Amino acid sequence: MKNNLLAFFGFVLLSTPLVATADQFGDFSYSSDGTNITITNYTGAGGAVVIPDTIAALPVASIGNGAFIDCTNLTSVTIPVSVTNIGDDAFRNCGLTNVTIPASVTTIGELAFWSDSLTVITVDSANVSYSSADGVLFNKSQTTLIQYPGGKIGSYTIPASVTTIGSKAFYWCAGLTNVTIPASVTTISDNAFDGCWNLTNVTIPASVTSIGHSPFFWCGLISITVDSANASYSSADGVLFNKSQTTLIQYPGGKIGSYTIPASVTTIGDWAFYGSWQLTSVTIPSSVTNIGNGAFGVCTSLISVYFTGNAPSIGSDVFSGTDNTTVYYLPGTTGWGETFAGRPTALWIIIGPVIQANGSTNDISINSGSTLSITVRLYPGNYAGVAVDWWIVAQAGSSWYYLNDSMRWTSFDGNLSNCHPMYMGGLINLPETQVLSYTGLPVGSYTFWFAVDYPMDGVLDVNGTILADSVNVTVQ
Repeated sequence: MKNNLLAFFGFVLLSTPLVATADQFGDFSYSSDGTNITITNYTGAGGAVVIPDTIAALPVASIGNGAFIDCTNLTSVTIPVSVTNIGDDAFRNCGLTNVTIPASVTTIGELAFWSDSLTVITVDSANVSYSSADGVLFNKSQTTLIQYPGGKIGSYTIPASVTTIGSKAFYWCAGLTNVTIPASVTTISDNAFDGCWNLTNVTIPASVTSIGHSPFFWCGLISITVDSANASYSSADGVLFNKSQTTLIQYPGGKIGSYTIPASVTTIGDWAFYGSWQLTSVTIPSSVTNIGNGAFGVCTSLISVYFTGNAPSIGSDVFSGTDNTTVYYLPGTTGWGETFAGRPTALWIIIGPVIQANGSTNDISINSGSTLSITVRLYPGNYAGVAVDWWIVAQAGSSWYYLNDSMRWTSFDGNLSNCHPMYMGGLINLPETQVLSYTGLPVGSYTFWFAVDYPMDGVLDVNGTILADSVNVTVQ
């Protein structure tokens, strides 16, 4: 019986698989799978640290996820040639100013070396998986930019060999003031330029065919420009869209004030306005039927969101962290309750004229050869029925034009007394009406006004009682 028990326990021991064990070696916590060692945590005081190449007679092959994270007193680190893997966030937020990656490393995790003190990443030239140039980390062939040092300051021109800007490649590079993206780049990955506070403008070349979500999240950008020859994406008023401008992809986080979304847009993408801390109000056209996840999250200055149509479908956390916003909707629209996406709602009472250029109440710029559409609306409010003169006037350079009662644009000499109203009569609710559609306006600046004045006498009296709205268009 005793022999049988010994045999049984011997079988159990032999059939039990080896499992990783955890232990301590000096300032390093580590785990072992019986073949290799993984450094799981550094517990020392910092300074100049040399990672051992062996522990317990086994090679140190991996630096685990977050092993040195937040070691702000770390001034230098020596990574042994035994290491093949460096995990996600391994040296994130350390006090390092430079780091050298040995030839042995074949895998580097996301944000492995991010720190606002790091200025140089160097890769041993014998490494077959990775390389470096000008202190920046790339794959071996330098077709993918993996990580730009978080403490590097100034302008940067991405090498012409690069086709992909990797996920979080420029993550929180607060010292980056300007970046030049070459025509070789086809892919800008998720969150590529997150937290680049001092990056105010960026130009996306015609070559780019794929842009991940939130590429310029929490940036100081005031303008995103897309090369007009790009077949996949476009920009208008500094905002990033798909080519047909049916999806708003990213609003520049540093852009100040109010914004009217163009009437072509049907979808506001995931995180499109997230972190736009200087956005104060936004007007959403009736064309929008879907608002993505987190679209207006952490827009801390956003007070008012105005919807001109019915309530659209929404994703999750649309206004997460946006605590002072009221959602306004027009009379006669549907789908509204006491709250919308967690924010209180209120009836939007508009009084007066509204004029738009290409669906926007904001001043716009268009390319020569593009089509310009001017539309007008009027909300009489409590003044419905009051007899007034209705005016639509345009200035092109030093020339003036007015829309006559036959809905024809007519030139006049600039003397307001020679200008005639489009219509004379009581104020009514005028739905959106197109008053101009023109392709190929000459390069220059144009201003359009829609106004009503009282009393109804056929004379444009700018010193009298008048309600007016205008929009500026630059053709370039």
